[in-house]
Amino acid sequence: MRFQHNKHIKITPISYNYVKEYKKQLIFNITKLLNVLDIKFVISHGNLIEYERGLPIHQDDDLDIRMNIKDFPKWEKFCKENKKETKYNLVFDGRFKKLDSQKYNGIQCQLIKFNNKKNIKEFKMNIHCDLIVSRVGTSFWMDYNINYYDLRKIKYLGVNTYAPNKDDTKRVLKKQYGKNYLKPHKPPAF
Repeated sequence: MRFQHNKHIKITPISYNYVKEYKKQLIFNITKLLNVLDIKFVISHGNLIEYERGLPIHQDDDLDIRMNIKDFPKWEKFCKENKKETKYNLVFDGRFKKLDSQKYNGIQCQLIKFNNKKNIKEFKMNIHCDLIVSRVGTSFWMDYNINYYDLRKIKYLGVNTYAPNKDDTKRVLKKQYGKNYLKPHKPPAF
């Protein structure tokens, strides 16, 4: 079995550990940035289903974050006043100053530097966070119609962050993945 966005890498306990650690640092940094900006957001899509199942999706090698469209002016101000590399150890893709593109199809970010204090094996991979507003102009991303004023504080990958409330979670996951969304479609990679 191979990773979703990095099909050149076979999923093993060692490669998965690297992906998990990278995603952990990424979710920590994007959570910190969005909290500082006072932007309401949630983990979504594969990350949310992984959290709800309580089981990892080994092939899921990215993060999906949906932010409240009503907070987009705060994000827009941040993008206009900053460079695409931030003090939060995040670098954003070429859409950083293209705010209309972001409203249509979001933006991606990665770590500037992976902090390898645990001295684990590193892999050359594209591990990123998709940061998408709740309403978008493309069919690739579904609109995320949830109550951003009633979120759950959760711990995902060991990081304090946010998820939609229970009812919104059930509704969006059922809409995207069907009524049996809690049942994994693939066996664990190892």
